[in-house]
Amino acid sequence: MLATFLTAMALQAIEPAPSALSGAWIVDLSAEPGTPYTQPMNLTLAPDGTVTGDFYHSEIGAGRWKAQNGRLCVSFRTTDGVGPYHTSACMVGERVEGQTWAEQRNFVFIWNAVNGMRKLQDVLESDYGLDLTGWTLSSATGISDEG
Repeated sequence: MLATFLTAMALQAIEPAPSALSGAWIVDLSAEPGTPYTQPMNLTLAPDGTVTGDFYHSEIGAGRWKAQNGRLCVSFRTTDGVGPYHTSACMVGERVEGQTWAEQRNFVFIWNAVNGMRKLQDVLESDYGLDLTGWTLSSATGISDEG
């Protein structure tokens, strides 16, 4: 009983913040190794559990997110104008791994994504919780190997 309680407490303590998944991502949808085919994914995770944004230039609909058991995941629908695409994805380390079911095309594909280019000020505010109100970041003189 105590072990179960301690495990639950440890998992709660390491739940990833929604800000870790919010933002711009570059999704690799390539079917051929060594031949990149990338598309943008922009996610906004709201405190009420909803997800908005776009994926592959299509607006996200019915988006939801949840953090549980140390995992942060999203699910949503998009469309290509012909039919729906159902997507689910989770943070895995510093990247996102997902799968999309193209109902009308009768296939499922898996993919991964990395953060695209982001403004340093946005990263410091969303990922590190810094309040940079009134600051203007105009240059960086170096980044250590520790980030």
